[in-house]
Amino acid sequence: DLSGVQVSIGADGEGLLTETGMKNLGLNIQEVTQYASQLASVTNSVGQTGETSLAAASAFTKLGADMSSLFNMDYSQVMNNLNSALIGQSRSVYRYGIDITNATLQTLAYELGVEKAVSEMTQMEKQQLRIISILDQSRVSWGDQSSTINSTSNQIRLLKNNLSETGMILGQLFIPILNNLLP
Repeated sequence: DLSGVQVSIGADGEGLLTETGMKNLGLNIQEVTQYASQLASVTNSVGQTGETSLAAASAFTKLGADMSSLFNMDYSQVMNNLNSALIGQSRSVYRYGIDITNATLQTLAYELGVEKAVSEMTQMEKQQLRIISILDQSRVSWGDQSSTINSTSNQIRLLKNNLSETGMILGQLFIPILNNLLP
């Protein structure tokens, strides 16, 4: 929903881009899909599955867009940093004012009523604390992409991504022709 389009798989197994009717926030659907799947893989790797994994992937792809806009950074760089943060690399999100060190996670755990020490937690439990902590500490960036969509930097990003998506759509139009021409 961040790109204004979605991928639909038809009965013939062909993938088609369709408009969602949602506001296009200038994100490339290929990038959004790629990073959402990477985030889901990271959360799945420690045992988070189903709704939890999907919710985290969805929240972080949206957060990545907002942080990219707020800090005027490339979306892919922000998403790589968030991905690294999920596995515990705290330095990757310091630049955004987010602290996910064990001391911060322990404080958060106590605030949530968890008595277990972070050092005794499983990777999944630590990751859940990181997700909560990152989302909580990033509030300043929430909604920045949509509220500043008309800024010059976001308009340039929007143009670049729209050109990329136009190329993808044109490619989809020519695939049947190429399939008929090529052996």
